[in-house]
Amino acid sequence: EDIGIRAGAPVTYKGAVLEYEPYSVWTEAGGELITKENALIIAQYAMEAKELGVDILVAPEYSIQSMDMQVLNSTLLFSLMQYVPDPVLNFIPCNDPTDPLNVEAVRTLSCAALENEMYIVADLAEVSPCSPTSRNPFNNALDISEECPPSGQFYYNTQVVFDRDGVLIARYRKKNLFLEWQFTPGTDPNEMAIFTTDFGVTFTLQVCFDIAYFNPGVSNIVNYGIKDVIMSTAWVDMLPYHTAPAVQNAWSRGNGVNLLVSGYHYPERAKLGSGIYRGASDLANVYIFDPESGSRLLVSDVSTVATVDVHLTPGDTTEILNAEACHQDGLCCKLNYQPTGILNYSLVAYSGPVIKGWGEYSIYAQVCSILWCAGDDINTCGHIDLGLPDSDSFSMFSLSGNFAQGVYVYSTVFQRNLTLIDNNLYNISQQNTETIISTNGSLPDLLTAGFYARWYERDP
Repeated sequence: EDIGIRAGAPVTYKGAVLEYEPYSVWTEAGGELITKENALIIAQYAMEAKELGVDILVAPEYSIQSMDMQVLNSTLLFSLMQYVPDPVLNFIPCNDPTDPLNVEAVRTLSCAALENEMYIVADLAEVSPCSPTSRNPFNNALDISEECPPSGQFYYNTQVVFDRDGVLIARYRKKNLFLEWQFTPGTDPNEMAIFTTDFGVTFTLQVCFDIAYFNPGVSNIVNYGIKDVIMSTAWVDMLPYHTAPAVQNAWSRGNGVNLLVSGYHYPERAKLGSGIYRGASDLANVYIFDPESGSRLLVSDVSTVATVDVHLTPGDTTEILNAEACHQDGLCCKLNYQPTGILNYSLVAYSGPVIKGWGEYSIYAQVCSILWCAGDDINTCGHIDLGLPDSDSFSMFSLSGNFAQGVYVYSTVFQRNLTLIDNNLYNISQQNTETIISTNGSLPDLLTAGFYARWYERDP
């Protein structure tokens, strides 16, 4: 029986994308009614999705404010805007008693994610304060991406992600705008579009016209090995090459990723089409491209590979098993091993900055390592302060890493009693671009074995 989710191993989750024709009727209640109504409708679809066992639900671009915002004056435009808490706050808007003005849709989506125990991705018009005199209901850090305009705030086309607890865990501001005069292009690092789920899958976000550019989607695929992409769109179809299914399927296959697309349904403006495109597997695509469909929920299983740390398979067999974990900068760690006993071990791959001295210093490192864990939770890995298990041995293994050119690679093998393992019990070798650590027998009471490499040229 496997322990946890193994990075590189097959994973199946249930995704849902919403082909949606947003509510857009203007009344005396103004934009507040439009945003409130659309959030409530998406919440109703979340209830439907829960009955189908959905893990993650995606709503389209402009799903909260609707498309009709493009012809409005500044006062009416602001009534469609939503304040969004910074993801670093780990905030649950559902529990927030703040004045609902310009936050009610965000609160409704948070509650829908919490009540239906699923991830929800939606797109909305965000207002971000840049002046200390501007309203700032979530006490976000002031937006200093550009010079603050006289209004004291920026407007963004923003994707938001809520986890199963209603926490706002990701906020991506569209970088590549398409005739959207009311918005400022997002300037956050591409990594801000990335989030990881409790079912072991890491996603990156993009909005509509972003699909034509390297940032953020392709960049995060290339640099982080991401295999699952979420896209909210109000696509404009143009024959022969730029219809929604053709472009989205081509992008999915060309990048070898799953692409979950939720489209705005407005066929009168050549806007339609949603789907789950499976460029990362051999499964058939699931999509809709029908001007008569109206709003519709598409639900399907999605096969991918886990991107979390590896939990190795326990057992007493002599069968050789394989595991692989990859991270950014092209780093991949490959492990051949015999199943362990009853304890938990993880395979860890990491390339990036490491913080030292309680935040005072940052160095750049690459890591490939087998790591003992006190429990199934990755946060217990390497923590001997949680208590030591009975003695055991980690069986014969071979671990390789394709470290970057110019990186200085150091092997590290350590026991849980904080003593070194004798050098004659393991070998270090080089084969083409890979550095390999291997053993001819088992290692007792292993805490960690592998490589900690330093990329000095990338130190801040």
